[in-house]
This record gives sequence, C-alpha cells and structure tokens, in this order.
Amino acid sequence: MKWVTRYFKDGGSDPQMRMLLIQPYFQNGDVANAATEAATDIQADAKAGRTQSEDKLLLLASCYLKPNNSPAYIATIEKLLTYYPKKTLWADVISRLKSKSGFADRLALDLYRLQFATGNLQSTADYTEMAQLALMAGLPNEAKKVVDEGYANGALGTGTDVERQKRLRDLIEKSFAESLKALPSGKLEEAANAA
Repeated sequence: MKWVTRYFKDGGSDPQMRMLLIQPYFQNGDVANAATEAATDIQADAKAGRTQSEDKLLLLASCYLKPNNSPAYIATIEKLLTYYPKKTLWADVISRLKSKSGFADRLALDLYRLQFATGNLQSTADYTEMAQLALMAGLPNEAKKVVDEGYANGALGTGTDVERQKRLRDLIEKSFAESLKALPSGKLEEAANAA
C-alpha cells in the first residue's frame, strides 16, 4: 500500500494500480478507505463516459454491506444491474424488496413478475402464489404461462401438493378458455397464438 500510494503521489494513473490500493484496504478490514477509493474511481469512470468496472462495483458493494449501509449498497447493486445484469443480483434486490418494511401486499404480483422475468421464480410456493394472484387479478393468460412454466421445469406437478396444483391448473385452463370465448373472433386467433 505504501508503494502504491507513492506511485499515485508521483503522478501515476494506471487503473490496475488503483485496484492494488483498494484491495489491501478491504482485506485489512478498512472498508471505509476501500469504499472511498473505489467510489472515487467509479465516479471518475462515469464522468469520463467509461463503463464502470464490475470488479470495483462488486468491491464497493461489499464495502457497503459490511457496515450494513443499505442505501449505498442498493445504489451500487443498481449500477451493477445496469451494466452487468445477473440472476443473483436480481435475486438479492428482489428479496430485499420483499422484506422491506411497509412493502404493500398489492404489489406482490408485480414482484412475482419481476422474479419470473429474471428467472428467479423457483419454488413451488412462488409458482402457485403467482398463478393464483394473476388469476384473481383477472389475468388467466398470465396465470397459464406461469403454471405451464412451473410444470415444464418441474417446480409443479411433484411433491405433496400434486392434487392441489392440478386443481389450480384445471381452474386456470377453464378460466383461460372462458376468456378466449369472450374475445371477438378476430382477436381469438391472436390470443390463442400468443398463449
């Protein structure tokens, strides 16, 4: 750290050397200095119009996680999702949203939609809950897509609740068929092809 600090004092500007300064701070438990250095680099990249480094963003997120600085951690994860969207990052953000105090139950279907779109809808309970919410919202087509995917990937159709899942699937199929009947004849073909 001493030599790297001197390198920058003497006018050095190699970005690889910056990581050699930041990582020892982090490894020695000095997350405040590591976060300051990483944030400075990330801001410089943003100002210069460069894509921000995934490694530095991950390191910065870790720095904010250790002292439990949730707002800064979430802001950093959002930057990571902007440039490097990954299923695990989405899972982290979604789980934090679910457990956030004051989270409105009326947004549950939207949260499940986000899980579904990012590939984070995995448990049997998640599939059945999302399908039920979509059906209750009058969206049998969406409920059908969820149940069909659940059966296709094995999340549904196995385990102790097979009969309950089958009843839900039958109800959704019936609701979907009824919604198709209610469509004008030109839209019927469109809807059937979309499903």
